[in-house]
Amino acid sequence: MRNKRNEIPSWLKIAFFSFIIVFLASILTLSAISFLSVCGKLDKEKISFTIDVSLLTGFLGIAFTVVLATPHFITNNKIDSVVREFVKQDFGPDLLNRSEEVTKLDAHLSRMVAFMLLEQGYYAWAIGWSFRALKRYTELHSEYTELYKEFHDFVLKRIVSEALDAIVGGKKDAAEKFGEEEAFKITLRAAKDYVDFRYEIQTYSSKQHVQAMKNDFYTVIDDISRKMQFVIVSLYERCPIEDFETNVDGFIFRASRYKQDGENLRNFFYEHIWNEISFKNSASLAKSEKFQKYRELVLHRYGHTE
Repeated sequence: MRNKRNEIPSWLKIAFFSFIIVFLASILTLSAISFLSVCGKLDKEKISFTIDVSLLTGFLGIAFTVVLATPHFITNNKIDSVVREFVKQDFGPDLLNRSEEVTKLDAHLSRMVAFMLLEQGYYAWAIGWSFRALKRYTELHSEYTELYKEFHDFVLKRIVSEALDAIVGGKKDAAEKFGEEEAFKITLRAAKDYVDFRYEIQTYSSKQHVQAMKNDFYTVIDDISRKMQFVIVSLYERCPIEDFETNVDGFIFRASRYKQDGENLRNFFYEHIWNEISFKNSASLAKSEKFQKYRELVLHRYGHTE
Protein backbone atom coordinates (compact mmCIF):
# COMPACT_ATOMS: atom_id res chain seq x y z
CA MET A 1 0.00 0.00 0.00
CA ARG A 2 1.34 3.44 -0.92
CA ASN A 3 2.04 5.96 1.80
CA LYS A 4 -0.32 8.85 1.08
CA ARG A 5 1.59 11.14 3.38
CA ASN A 6 4.67 10.89 1.15
CA GLU A 7 2.82 11.05 -2.18
CA ILE A 8 3.44 14.26 -4.14
CA PRO A 9 0.20 16.26 -4.31
CA SER A 10 -1.40 16.95 -7.70
CA TRP A 11 -1.04 20.72 -7.45
CA LEU A 12 2.72 20.37 -6.92
CA LYS A 13 3.05 18.03 -9.90
CA ILE A 14 1.21 20.55 -12.12
CA ALA A 15 3.35 23.43 -10.88
CA PHE A 16 6.54 21.41 -11.30
CA PHE A 17 5.80 20.39 -14.90
CA SER A 18 4.60 23.91 -15.78
CA PHE A 19 7.84 25.46 -14.69
CA ILE A 20 9.85 22.74 -16.45
CA ILE A 21 8.07 23.74 -19.65
CA VAL A 22 8.89 27.41 -18.99
CA PHE A 23 12.53 26.50 -18.34
CA LEU A 24 12.76 24.41 -21.53
CA ALA A 25 11.12 27.23 -23.47
CA SER A 26 13.77 29.60 -22.14
CA ILE A 27 16.55 27.21 -23.23
CA LEU A 28 15.01 26.90 -26.68
CA THR A 29 14.71 30.67 -26.88
CA LEU A 30 18.38 31.10 -25.99
CA SER A 31 19.33 28.49 -28.57
CA ALA A 32 17.28 30.26 -31.23
CA ILE A 33 18.84 33.60 -30.32
CA SER A 34 22.31 32.15 -30.53
CA PHE A 35 21.54 30.73 -33.97
CA LEU A 36 20.05 33.97 -35.26
CA SER A 37 22.91 36.03 -33.86
CA VAL A 38 25.40 33.85 -35.71
CA CYS A 39 23.42 34.35 -38.89
CA GLY A 40 23.35 38.11 -38.29
CA LYS A 41 19.55 38.24 -38.14
CA LEU A 42 19.39 40.13 -34.78
CA ASP A 43 21.23 43.20 -33.58
CA LYS A 44 23.21 43.11 -30.35
CA GLU A 45 20.72 45.14 -28.26
CA LYS A 46 17.82 42.81 -29.05
CA ILE A 47 20.01 39.79 -28.41
CA SER A 48 21.14 41.12 -25.04
CA PHE A 49 17.58 41.98 -23.95
CA THR A 50 16.12 38.66 -25.08
CA ILE A 51 18.87 36.71 -23.36
CA ASP A 52 18.31 38.62 -20.13
CA VAL A 53 14.57 37.99 -20.24
CA SER A 54 15.03 34.28 -21.03
CA LEU A 55 17.57 33.79 -18.27
CA LEU A 56 15.41 35.66 -15.78
CA THR A 57 12.33 33.66 -16.72
CA GLY A 58 14.19 30.36 -16.41
CA PHE A 59 15.74 31.35 -13.11
CA LEU A 60 12.38 32.44 -11.69
CA GLY A 61 10.81 29.19 -12.84
CA ILE A 62 13.48 27.06 -11.13
CA ALA A 63 13.44 29.19 -7.99
CA PHE A 64 9.66 29.12 -7.69
CA THR A 65 9.57 25.35 -8.21
CA VAL A 66 12.19 24.83 -5.51
CA VAL A 67 10.30 27.12 -3.13
CA LEU A 68 7.10 25.15 -3.64
CA ALA A 69 8.64 21.68 -3.55
CA THR A 70 11.11 22.08 -0.69
CA PRO A 71 8.53 22.49 2.15
CA HIS A 72 6.68 19.37 0.97
CA PHE A 73 9.73 17.10 1.00
CA ILE A 74 11.12 18.58 4.21
CA THR A 75 7.75 18.20 5.95
CA ASN A 76 7.15 14.58 5.00
CA ASN A 77 10.67 13.31 5.54
CA LYS A 78 13.14 15.39 7.48
CA ILE A 79 10.71 16.99 9.91
CA ASP A 80 9.02 13.64 10.63
CA SER A 81 12.40 12.10 11.34
CA VAL A 82 13.54 14.96 13.56
CA VAL A 83 10.26 15.09 15.51
CA ARG A 84 10.20 11.34 16.10
CA GLU A 85 13.76 11.32 17.34
CA PHE A 86 13.01 14.29 19.61
CA VAL A 87 9.93 12.60 21.10
CA LYS A 88 11.80 9.33 21.54
CA GLN A 89 14.73 10.88 23.36
CA ASP A 90 13.01 13.63 25.34
CA PHE A 91 9.53 12.29 25.99
CA GLY A 92 9.82 8.50 25.60
CA PRO A 93 11.17 7.78 29.10
CA ASP A 94 8.71 10.21 30.67
CA LEU A 95 5.75 8.63 28.88
CA LEU A 96 6.81 5.15 30.01
CA ASN A 97 7.22 6.40 33.56
CA ARG A 98 3.80 8.05 33.54
CA SER A 99 2.20 4.89 32.16
CA GLU A 100 3.78 2.86 34.94
CA GLU A 101 2.59 5.35 37.55
CA VAL A 102 -0.97 5.07 36.24
CA THR A 103 -0.80 1.28 36.45
CA LYS A 104 0.50 1.41 40.02
CA LEU A 105 -2.19 3.89 41.02
CA ASP A 106 -4.91 1.72 39.46
CA ALA A 107 -3.60 -1.37 41.27
CA HIS A 108 -3.41 0.37 44.65
CA LEU A 109 -6.84 1.99 44.33
CA SER A 110 -8.43 -1.29 43.19
CA ARG A 111 -6.93 -3.03 46.22
CA MET A 112 -8.32 -0.43 48.63
CA VAL A 113 -11.74 -0.39 46.93
CA ALA A 114 -11.85 -4.18 47.31
CA PHE A 115 -10.98 -3.92 50.99
CA MET A 116 -13.68 -1.32 51.68
CA LEU A 117 -16.28 -3.37 49.80
CA LEU A 118 -15.37 -6.41 51.89
CA GLU A 119 -15.80 -4.38 55.09
CA GLN A 120 -19.28 -3.36 53.91
CA GLY A 121 -20.29 -6.93 53.13
CA TYR A 122 -20.16 -6.69 49.32
CA TYR A 123 -18.37 -10.00 48.96
CA ALA A 124 -18.68 -10.67 45.23
CA TRP A 125 -17.89 -7.05 44.41
CA ALA A 126 -14.79 -7.21 46.62
CA ILE A 127 -13.64 -10.32 44.77
CA GLY A 128 -14.00 -8.62 41.39
CA TRP A 129 -12.00 -5.55 42.44
CA SER A 130 -9.37 -7.79 44.05
CA PHE A 131 -8.66 -9.66 40.83
CA ARG A 132 -8.61 -6.36 38.96
CA ALA A 133 -5.89 -5.19 41.38
CA LEU A 134 -3.90 -8.41 40.93
CA LYS A 135 -4.07 -8.14 37.14
CA ARG A 136 -2.72 -4.60 37.30
CA TYR A 137 0.08 -5.63 39.66
CA THR A 138 1.22 -8.26 37.15
CA GLU A 139 1.56 -5.53 34.51
CA LEU A 140 4.27 -3.77 36.48
CA HIS A 141 7.98 -4.26 35.93
CA SER A 142 9.51 -7.29 37.63
CA GLU A 143 11.40 -5.02 40.05
CA TYR A 144 8.07 -4.42 41.82
CA THR A 145 7.38 -8.13 42.35
CA GLU A 146 9.18 -8.37 45.66
CA LEU A 147 8.45 -4.78 46.65
CA TYR A 148 4.68 -5.24 46.33
CA LYS A 149 4.54 -8.86 47.46
CA GLU A 150 2.83 -7.79 50.69
CA PHE A 151 0.01 -6.26 48.63
CA HIS A 152 -0.44 -9.48 46.65
CA ASP A 153 -0.58 -11.39 49.93
CA PHE A 154 -3.08 -8.92 51.38
CA VAL A 155 -5.41 -9.13 48.39
CA LEU A 156 -5.38 -12.91 48.11
CA LYS A 157 -5.53 -13.81 51.80
CA ARG A 158 -7.14 -10.83 53.50
CA ILE A 159 -9.77 -9.97 50.89
CA VAL A 160 -10.49 -12.73 48.34
CA SER A 161 -10.21 -15.66 50.74
CA GLU A 162 -12.30 -13.97 53.42
CA ALA A 163 -14.96 -12.91 50.91
CA LEU A 164 -15.19 -16.45 49.55
CA ASP A 165 -15.41 -17.91 53.05
CA ALA A 166 -18.37 -15.61 53.69
CA ILE A 167 -20.10 -16.62 50.44
CA VAL A 168 -19.50 -20.35 50.91
CA GLY A 169 -20.59 -20.00 54.54
CA GLY A 170 -23.96 -18.67 53.42
CA LYS A 171 -23.59 -15.06 54.52
CA LYS A 172 -25.90 -12.64 52.74
CA ASP A 173 -24.14 -10.43 50.23
CA ALA A 174 -24.95 -6.74 50.72
CA ALA A 175 -25.40 -6.42 46.93
CA GLU A 176 -28.65 -8.36 47.20
CA LYS A 177 -30.34 -5.19 48.44
CA PHE A 178 -30.01 -3.89 44.86
CA GLY A 179 -32.15 -6.74 43.61
CA GLU A 180 -31.49 -10.21 42.25
CA GLU A 181 -30.59 -8.99 38.75
CA GLU A 182 -27.97 -6.51 39.91
CA ALA A 183 -26.49 -8.97 42.41
CA PHE A 184 -26.20 -11.52 39.58
CA LYS A 185 -24.35 -9.01 37.36
CA ILE A 186 -21.91 -8.09 40.13
CA THR A 187 -21.13 -11.76 40.75
CA LEU A 188 -20.77 -12.41 37.02
CA ARG A 189 -18.25 -9.55 36.64
CA ALA A 190 -16.31 -10.96 39.59
CA ALA A 191 -16.20 -14.37 37.87
CA LYS A 192 -14.97 -12.70 34.68
CA ASP A 193 -12.09 -11.02 36.54
CA TYR A 194 -11.26 -14.33 38.21
CA VAL A 195 -11.12 -16.10 34.83
CA ASP A 196 -8.88 -13.33 33.48
CA PHE A 197 -6.52 -13.72 36.42
CA ARG A 198 -6.33 -17.50 36.08
CA TYR A 199 -5.82 -17.21 32.33
CA GLU A 200 -3.05 -14.65 32.78
CA ILE A 201 -0.99 -16.62 35.30
CA GLN A 202 -1.37 -19.73 33.15
CA THR A 203 -0.81 -18.28 29.68
CA TYR A 204 1.68 -15.54 30.48
CA SER A 205 3.66 -17.39 33.14
CA SER A 206 6.81 -17.01 31.03
CA LYS A 207 6.96 -13.44 32.30
CA GLN A 208 9.13 -13.38 35.41
CA HIS A 209 6.78 -11.31 37.59
CA VAL A 210 3.71 -13.34 36.61
CA GLN A 211 5.53 -16.59 37.32
CA ALA A 212 6.70 -15.20 40.66
CA MET A 213 3.14 -14.46 41.78
CA LYS A 214 2.00 -17.89 40.65
CA ASN A 215 4.84 -19.63 42.53
CA ASP A 216 4.62 -17.53 45.69
CA PHE A 217 0.89 -18.00 46.15
CA TYR A 218 0.08 -21.29 44.42
CA THR A 219 -1.40 -22.78 47.61
CA VAL A 220 -3.80 -19.93 48.29
CA ILE A 221 -4.65 -19.65 44.56
CA ASP A 222 -5.60 -23.34 44.51
CA ASP A 223 -7.80 -22.84 47.57
CA ILE A 224 -9.44 -19.79 45.99
CA SER A 225 -10.04 -21.74 42.77
CA ARG A 226 -11.89 -24.48 44.66
CA LYS A 227 -14.13 -21.94 46.39
CA MET A 228 -14.75 -19.99 43.18
CA GLN A 229 -16.40 -23.13 41.80
CA PHE A 230 -19.21 -22.48 44.27
CA VAL A 231 -19.59 -18.93 42.94
CA ILE A 232 -19.65 -20.04 39.29
CA VAL A 233 -22.23 -22.74 40.00
CA SER A 234 -24.43 -20.10 41.63
CA LEU A 235 -24.32 -18.09 38.38
CA TYR A 236 -25.74 -20.98 36.39
CA GLU A 237 -28.38 -21.51 39.08
CA ARG A 238 -29.47 -17.84 38.91
CA CYS A 239 -29.00 -17.39 35.15
CA PRO A 240 -31.90 -15.44 33.56
CA ILE A 241 -34.14 -17.58 31.31
CA GLU A 242 -31.52 -20.32 31.57
CA ASP A 243 -29.59 -19.01 28.55
CA PHE A 244 -26.26 -20.19 29.92
CA GLU A 245 -24.18 -19.80 26.78
CA THR A 246 -25.13 -16.13 26.34
CA ASN A 247 -25.68 -14.88 29.88
CA VAL A 248 -22.82 -16.63 31.70
CA ASP A 249 -20.07 -18.05 29.47
CA GLY A 250 -20.75 -15.58 26.68
CA PHE A 251 -20.47 -12.57 28.98
CA ILE A 252 -17.16 -13.82 30.39
CA PHE A 253 -15.70 -14.15 26.89
CA ARG A 254 -17.10 -10.85 25.62
CA ALA A 255 -15.99 -8.81 28.64
CA SER A 256 -12.63 -10.48 29.15
CA ARG A 257 -9.52 -8.36 28.66
CA TYR A 258 -8.22 -11.35 26.67
CA LYS A 259 -11.23 -11.65 24.38
CA GLN A 260 -8.91 -11.22 21.40
CA ASP A 261 -7.49 -14.67 22.21
CA GLY A 262 -10.80 -16.15 21.13
CA GLU A 263 -10.82 -19.94 21.14
CA ASN A 264 -7.70 -20.14 23.30
CA LEU A 265 -9.57 -18.35 26.10
CA ARG A 266 -12.59 -20.61 25.66
CA ASN A 267 -10.45 -23.74 25.73
CA PHE A 268 -8.73 -22.56 28.89
CA PHE A 269 -12.02 -21.76 30.61
CA TYR A 270 -13.62 -25.12 29.88
CA GLU A 271 -10.49 -27.20 30.45
CA HIS A 272 -9.06 -25.56 33.57
CA ILE A 273 -12.13 -24.04 35.27
CA TRP A 274 -15.44 -25.36 33.96
CA ASN A 275 -14.41 -28.99 33.77
CA GLU A 276 -13.19 -28.95 37.38
CA ILE A 277 -16.64 -28.05 38.69
CA SER A 278 -18.89 -30.81 39.99
CA PHE A 279 -22.34 -29.64 38.92
CA LYS A 280 -23.91 -32.73 40.47
CA ASN A 281 -23.81 -31.01 43.85
CA SER A 282 -26.40 -28.49 42.63
CA ALA A 283 -29.90 -29.88 43.02
CA SER A 284 -31.49 -27.18 40.84
CA LEU A 285 -29.06 -27.72 37.96
CA ALA A 286 -29.45 -31.48 38.23
CA LYS A 287 -33.19 -31.00 37.65
CA SER A 288 -32.73 -28.45 34.84
CA GLU A 289 -33.13 -30.07 31.43
CA LYS A 290 -31.80 -26.93 29.72
CA PHE A 291 -28.61 -26.98 31.77
CA GLN A 292 -28.09 -30.71 31.22
CA LYS A 293 -28.44 -30.21 27.46
CA TYR A 294 -26.02 -27.28 27.60
CA ARG A 295 -23.59 -29.31 29.68
CA GLU A 296 -23.67 -32.14 27.13
CA LEU A 297 -23.10 -29.60 24.35
CA VAL A 298 -20.01 -28.21 26.09
CA LEU A 299 -18.65 -31.70 26.76
CA HIS A 300 -19.16 -32.59 23.11
CA ARG A 301 -17.52 -29.39 21.81
CA TYR A 302 -14.47 -29.54 24.01
CA GLY A 303 -14.13 -33.29 24.47
CA HIS A 304 -14.21 -33.22 28.25
CA THR A 305 -15.13 -36.08 30.52
CA GLU A 306 -15.96 -36.05 34.21
